[in-house]
Amino acid sequence: MEAPEFQLKGIQKRETYQRMNYLCQASHLVFLFSPTLSRFYAETMKKTAKKLVLRMHPRVKKLICKSCNALLVPGVTSKTRIRGKREKHIVVTCLQCGKFRRQRKKHGPQKHKTLVDNSER
Repeated sequence: MEAPEFQLKGIQKRETYQRMNYLCQASHLVFLFSPTLSRFYAETMKKTAKKLVLRMHPRVKKLICKSCNALLVPGVTSKTRIRGKREKHIVVTCLQCGKFRRQRKKHGPQKHKTLVDNSER
């Protein structure tokens, strides 16, 4: 009897992720024509994830302003700067509400040696 409930929860999560994906894509497509509708789609996506305690992908989270739910498009609705003397970080500022977010700057590609490289000596 527990197996169908478990499957039902898995199906519900999958459908919710599909809905969130659809809302994210719709938000991007509608953005040029109606920024307010785009903001509504992003807000609905965040509410859906919060209600069912699901995690949004970090890339998707970085595309939406935390305070006004605007889609952060560099040069249009956001300003992106590289700052920091000690540790470089990226500052993304929302031009709608003025809220900013700091992200650590990732350095270039790291040179890792694989097992194949080590065995060629």
